[in-house]
This record gives sequence, structure tokens and C-alpha cells, in this order.
Amino acid sequence: MKSENTIIAEMNDWLLSNCWFCWTERGLESSVSSYWCRDGIDQMLTNYDYTDYTNAAPDLVAQNKDSTEKVSVLMLKLPCVLNWRDNLIEPARCIRPAKCKGAERTELWAPNIIGGHYHPRRELATPAGTHASPRLHWRRGHATYQVIGKKEDLLPVGLLARDEKGEIDWPRVDEPTRARFWKSHKRVWVDPILVGAPPELSLVVSAS
Repeated sequence: MKSENTIIAEMNDWLLSNCWFCWTERGLESSVSSYWCRDGIDQMLTNYDYTDYTNAAPDLVAQNKDSTEKVSVLMLKLPCVLNWRDNLIEPARCIRPAKCKGAERTELWAPNIIGGHYHPRRELATPAGTHASPRLHWRRGHATYQVIGKKEDLLPVGLLARDEKGEIDWPRVDEPTRARFWKSHKRVWVDPILVGAPPELSLVVSAS
């Protein structure tokens, strides 16, 4: 039963906020970023400005702004990658009995470990014909859409609306189309690749 003084709160959207700390020459500093969940990652960097509360010099403010944007994007992308590549996560587990007599106590639990057995993918420098070996460089990792399900359910990604950057303009894609698209696709992460690695470097990386 509601009274005349009842306050009804409605949540129309979700806000995501991150806070982190870092040590600098000036001591311990903190940064905060806050975005609407409806924003795309590219919109995070264009829809909002950076506000400085430390009265720092302009060049330092510009540096802090750049660092804040990079960390904010990283903090959003990492959970996505871990969701697409859940085999990178080794869950915590109990590694000894809770009670042990006559022995020195060690840690009871092993922590969650991310990427404990991860090794970067490599393409060795193998010259073919008259072409020179490619220079040593990283081929960037990226997210893509993998086709799944039945062929008759497939909705090609090329039929979705695009923005001025050529990316999918999800706000313009209606719900029935979204449902049909995700029925025939899933998001996957393609690992970065070290291209042009000499064989000796490959052995060093594998051993490490």
C-alpha cells in the first residue's frame, strides 16, 4: 500500500564508474572515469571531457587525460576478452586441508590467475621465393563475429546499419534484427601475433 509521500525511483539506464590509484613523483594520485553503459567504447572518448581538480600545469593535464582514457578503455576491454577467452582464467582453489597438524602452515587457497600459461602466438620469419622476410612486428589482436548455428538462420553482418566509421551502428538496429543476428553469430577474440620472429626468439619466448 502506497502513501502520498511514497517516492518512486526509476532506473532508466546504468552508469559504469571506475576508480584507480597510482604512485607518482607527487605522491599517491587517483583517477575516476564514469560512462553510461549505452555508450560505445569510441563514444567514451568523444562524448565526455576531462576535468582536472589538482590545478596542474596544462601539459600535465593533457598527459593525465590521455592516461585516463587509455586505462578506461583497457578496463572495459579486458573483461570482454576474458569473457570470450575464459580458458585464460585459472579459478581459485583450495590447495591444502583446512587443518594440518605437525607441519608448517602454508596458504590455504591459490588465487585466481589470469594468463598463467599464456604464450603469444608467433609467425616465424620464413622467406619464400624472392620475397624478403617481414620485419618483426605485432599484428594487433581484435574482436570479431564468428558465424554459428544453422545456415538458414544466418543474417550476414554486412546487412547491418553502419556509422560513418564503417562500424555497426547498433542504436539503429531494431530488436528483431539483433535477435536474429546473435542467433547466428557470437563474439570471439583473435589473439595478437608476433610476425617475423626469428627461430631463436621463438625458442626464448617458449622457454619463458
